[in-house]
Amino acid sequence: MSDKRRVSTDTWPSNVCVLKFGGSAMAARSTEIALHNETDFPLVKIEDGLESGEWTDPWYPPAIIEPHRVGEWRSESDGFMTGTEGHVRYQFGSSGVVRSHVSAVSRKPGNLDLFFVGEDGVVHTSWLSEGQDWSGITGWRRIGGVFPSNAPIAAVARRPDNLDLFVVGNDGVVYTSWLAPGADWSGLGNKWRPIGGVFPAGAPIAAVARRPDNLDLFVVGNDGLVYTSWLAPGADWSGLGNKWRAIGGVFPVGAPIAAVARRPDNLDLFVVGNDGLVYTSWLAPGADWSGLGNKWRAIGGVFPVGGPIAAVARRPDNLDLFVVGNDGLVYTSWLAPGADWSGLGNKWRPIGGVFPAGAPIAAVARKPDNLDLFVVGNDGVVYTSWLAPGADWSGLGNKWRAIGGVFPVGAPIAAVARTADNLDLFVAGQDRAVYTSWWTAMSDWSGVNNNWRLIGGGFVYFHWNNPFESANKYHLFPSPGLQAVRHGGSGNNTRVEITVRVAAPHHAGDFKPSRHGFHFANSFGDVPYSLPPLRGSLLDYKYGNAKNGLCAGMVFAVRDYFEFHVPIPDTRTLPAGEEDPLFNYIVSRLFDSFTVADVSLYLKYMHPLYPDTDENLASPFGLADGRASVVINTEWPIIRDDIDAGHPSPLSLVTIRSALPTDLGKNHQVLAYKYIESGTDVTLWVYDPNQPDNDNVTIAFSTLAWDRPINITHNVSVWDEDQVRRPIYCLFRSNYSPINPAAELLLHGSGMISSVARAPNNLDLFVIRKDGVVCTSWLAPGADWSGVDNNWRPIGGVFPISAPVAAVARTPNNLDLFVVGNDGVVYTSWLAPGADWSGLGNKWRPIGGVFPAGAPIAAVGRRPDNLDLFVVGNDGLVYTSWLAPGADWSGLGNKWRAIGGVFPVGAPIAAVARRPDNLDLFVVGTDGLVYTSWLAPGADWSGLGNKWRAIGGVFPVGGPIAAVARRPDNLDLFVVGNDGLVYTSWLAPGADWSGLGNKWRPIGGVFPAGAPIAAVARKPDDLDLFVVGNDGVVYTSWLAPGADWSGLGNKWRAIGGVFPVGASIGVTARTPDNLDLFVLGNDGVVYTSWWSAGADWSGVENKWRPIGGYFPTP
Repeated sequence: MSDKRRVSTDTWPSNVCVLKFGGSAMAARSTEIALHNETDFPLVKIEDGLESGEWTDPWYPPAIIEPHRVGEWRSESDGFMTGTEGHVRYQFGSSGVVRSHVSAVSRKPGNLDLFFVGEDGVVHTSWLSEGQDWSGITGWRRIGGVFPSNAPIAAVARRPDNLDLFVVGNDGVVYTSWLAPGADWSGLGNKWRPIGGVFPAGAPIAAVARRPDNLDLFVVGNDGLVYTSWLAPGADWSGLGNKWRAIGGVFPVGAPIAAVARRPDNLDLFVVGNDGLVYTSWLAPGADWSGLGNKWRAIGGVFPVGGPIAAVARRPDNLDLFVVGNDGLVYTSWLAPGADWSGLGNKWRPIGGVFPAGAPIAAVARKPDNLDLFVVGNDGVVYTSWLAPGADWSGLGNKWRAIGGVFPVGAPIAAVARTADNLDLFVAGQDRAVYTSWWTAMSDWSGVNNNWRLIGGGFVYFHWNNPFESANKYHLFPSPGLQAVRHGGSGNNTRVEITVRVAAPHHAGDFKPSRHGFHFANSFGDVPYSLPPLRGSLLDYKYGNAKNGLCAGMVFAVRDYFEFHVPIPDTRTLPAGEEDPLFNYIVSRLFDSFTVADVSLYLKYMHPLYPDTDENLASPFGLADGRASVVINTEWPIIRDDIDAGHPSPLSLVTIRSALPTDLGKNHQVLAYKYIESGTDVTLWVYDPNQPDNDNVTIAFSTLAWDRPINITHNVSVWDEDQVRRPIYCLFRSNYSPINPAAELLLHGSGMISSVARAPNNLDLFVIRKDGVVCTSWLAPGADWSGVDNNWRPIGGVFPISAPVAAVARTPNNLDLFVVGNDGVVYTSWLAPGADWSGLGNKWRPIGGVFPAGAPIAAVGRRPDNLDLFVVGNDGLVYTSWLAPGADWSGLGNKWRAIGGVFPVGAPIAAVARRPDNLDLFVVGTDGLVYTSWLAPGADWSGLGNKWRAIGGVFPVGGPIAAVARRPDNLDLFVVGNDGLVYTSWLAPGADWSGLGNKWRPIGGVFPAGAPIAAVARKPDDLDLFVVGNDGVVYTSWLAPGADWSGLGNKWRAIGGVFPVGASIGVTARTPDNLDLFVLGNDGVVYTSWWSAGADWSGVENKWRPIGGYFPTP
C-alpha cells in the first residue's frame, strides 16, 4: 500500500531526493517543519499544497523566509485513521524569478554579466569573473528599479570597466543605470535615472555603443515611429525632456528593433513591419537617417508582424539578418560588398529548422567567417546551426542540431562570444531559473543531454508524507548550487528541521591524506601475525596475514592520529612485522574494526539476494531498505554529520556481491574527510590506504531517489583478479571508537628536554620519545615554534627512552647532539650550514665508548672547533673524548680516555668551560660528597690517578649537580639535598671553594631530594635557579647585584605550572634580559614560560604555553 501512496516521481521536479524514516501506527498524525535559511538571500514561496490533512492554523508556510531566519509551518491529519501529506516550493530571491528575457554582456574575455527584470519589477544581475563561479548561484543581486514585470533590458559594455543598462518603465519613460570604475551601480536604491521618452511600458529598447564615448538608443513608439536618443562626448542625453527624435517608420507599436554599428560612423536598423516585410534605415557619414519622412526601405520577406529579427555585422561591409518565418523555417538575407540585399523581392533564403513562428533567434559572429544561430524549438530544446568557412549552413534540410535543455517553447536566448573560441548561452527555464550552456573549441556543448547548468533562481522543493499505516517519507530537492540538510522526522507527531545553505566544500578540520595519512601503501606482502585477542595466550598463533590487507586498521589508526593531534609517522617504509610497534598497532585497530554490527552489515549488504532498491517484496512491511536507501537515507546523513563536526568519517565499502563469509576481505575501507553536496549530487574526498599521499581520491553519488539502483562512481583503488576496478555496491559508516596512538604506540619519552640558544632569536629543543627517536622543535625569527600542533620533527636514532640528549651550539649555524645508545656506544648527529641533520634515516654516527645504555653525557664547546664529551662508565671512572681542529674524535675505536674517579655508574656529570683553555668537572660521589677535576693550561687533568678532589657536601648519591661560570674566575654549584633544601658552593678569585668542610650554604626551598636544578647566569652578577616542587609547580630564586638570594627562608617564588614532581627543566638565556623555560607536562606536551626585562613570567597563574609534542614521562 505504501508504494501506491508514494507520489509519482513523474510529478516532481527532476532529480528529486527521496528520504525515508520509520514511524509507528497511531491515529493522530502531525508534521511540524522548520526551514532554516542560512543564505544571504530571501526564500520566496512559489507554491504549496496539501494532498491529505489540513494546515494547523495559523501555522501556514510563510510567504517569505528572510536571510538567516527560520520559517515554520505545520499540517495534521483531519480524519479517523488518516495522515497528512503536503509539499512546498521556495524560490530564491523574490525576485529572482524570470519568465523571459535575459541580457548577457561580455566586458572582457574572462567576464560575463547577466541582467533581467524580475516579476517584482526589480533589475537583477549575476556575474562571472575570472577564476570565480557565477555570483548568482543562490540569489541574484538586486540593483534597483521598479519596472514592468519581465520587461526586456538592454545592456551595453562601452569599455571593459563600464556597463550601461536601459529599460522602458511603467510610465513609458526610458530609465538608465550605469556601472563606472570605482563605483557601484548608479541606480541602487531605486535611483535609476529617467532620460525621457513616452513609449509603450516595457517596450524593447535597442542600445549600441559605436565608440567608448557614444551610445545610441532606439524604440518603436506608441505611434509606430522609431525614436532615438544619443549620448555624445561632452553632452548629456539628447532625448531629455521628452526630446527623443523621431526618425520615421510606421511599425507595430513596441516592435523589437535590431541595431548594428558596422563602423564608428555607421548605424543600421531593422524592423519587421505591419505587412511582414523587413524594413531598414541607416546612418552613414555625412548624411542623416535614410528613413526620415517614412522612407524606411523594404528589403523583402513575409514574416510574423513585428517579429524579432537578429542582425550581425561580421565585417564592416557585411550584414546578416535572420528571422523565424510563419512556417517555422529560419530565413536569412545578407548584404555583401558590391551587392544589394540578397532577400530583395522576397528572396530571403530558408536555411532549415521547424520552430515556433516568430521565435526570437540569437546570432553571433565569433570570427569574420563564422556565424552561429540558436533557437528554442517547439519541444523546448535548444537548436543550433552554424556557418563555417568553405561550407554552407549546417542546418539545411532541417538538420539543426539539438544541444539540450527543456525550456519554454520559443523562449528568448542570449548568446555571447567572449573569445573567438568561446560561446555562452543563457535561457530562462520553465521553473523561472536561469540556465547556461557553453562551448569551447576544445569541447562540445556542456548542456548536451540536458546538462544545462542552473546559475540562479535556485529553489528548494520539500514533500512530506506522514501516513497512518506506514513509514514517514520525505522528498527534499534543492536545486544545483544549494545544499539542503534534513534532521528529525520520525514518529507520529514529528518535527522536521531543514537547513538550506549555499553548496560549498565542507572539511573535517585541516585533514589531508598527504599530511595526515600514512605515507606507505596497504601492500604488506606475506607477513603473518598473531590475532590481537589471542596474543600471548596458549592459543597464540599467527592466524592472520597482512597480505590480505590492513585497510581498516590503517583507516582507524589514521583517524586516531588526527583526533589526538599526534603527528603521523614520517616513514615511507612499510612496517616490517610484529617486531614493529606500528605494525602491531595497525593490526590491533584492524581487529577493533571487526565489530559484530559492522561484520553483520557487510554480510547483509554484500549478499547477492539483498535488494538494490526499496521496490522489493519486503518493502510494504518496512523490512528491507534497499542498498540505495541505505546509502542515501541512513548512512550519508551520518557521514555528513561526522565531517561537519570536524571528524573524518570511516567508510566501509561493499565492493563484491557474495554469500561467502570468506569474501569479506574483498571489501575495502576508506576515510572520508571532505564533501560537497550540490543539489542532489554528493562528492566525497577520501583517504584510501591503497593510494598513499593522494589527495584526489573521490566517491560520488546522487541522492535522487531509491527506486533505482544507486550509481556510485569512484577512483578508489579496488581491483578484481582481472585488474578491473570493482564497483561500490553500497557503503556504510563504520563503528569507530578513538584510541590515543601516543599512549598505545609507545611514543612516551624520557621526560628530559635539552634546550640550546644558537643566536638571540633562535631556540632549539630536543627530546627522545619512547620509540627511541630524537625529536626537535625550533623557534626562529618571525615564526612560532615549529612543533606547535604536535609537529615535532623526528630526526632519527633508536636510543634508550630514558636517555638525555646533550646539545651544543659551537657557532650560530652549528648544532651537535650526543646520546649514549642501547649498545653503550656514544652516537652523534650534527647540523651544519647548508645541510640537514646528518643522522636522518637512522644514520647517527657511532663515535666509540662502552657505557651504561642511556647514560647522561656532558658536552662542552670551548671554541668553535673544539668539543669535549664526558661520561661516567660502567666501572665508575669518568671517560672523555674530544674533537680538535684537523682531527677526528679521539675516542673512536673505543679509545675514550679514562680520567679518574670512582663514582656511581652512569652518574650525571656537570662540565663547565670558564675559558677556552679551562674545563671543570663535577660529580656527586657514592659517599654523597661533590668531587671535582679540572684541566688548566699546560697541565693534564687534575683527577688522574683517582685524585678527584672532594669539595664538601652530603647529598643524594649520584644526584644531579648544576654548575655555572659567571666569569672566568667564578664558579657556582647547586644541588638539592636530602632534606629538600637547595645548597650552593662557589669559587671566587683568591679563595677556595666556600663549601669545603661540608659548609655548603643552604639557600632555601623544600623540594624533592636530589631533584634536578636548572641554573643560568644572564649577567656576571645575576644568577637564576629553577626547580619543580613537590606540588608540580615551578619555583625560582635569584641572585641580583647588591642583594642576597631571594629564596632564603623558603621564599622561593612559585611561577606556575602543574608538572611531574621533580621534573627536569630546560632553561636558556638568549640575551641578558631574556629567560626561557621548558618542561614536559603530565600530558606529555612540552610547555614553556618566558621572562623578559620589564615583564613578569608568562606562565604565572598556570598560563604556561603548550608548544606541542607527545612525550609523556614514563
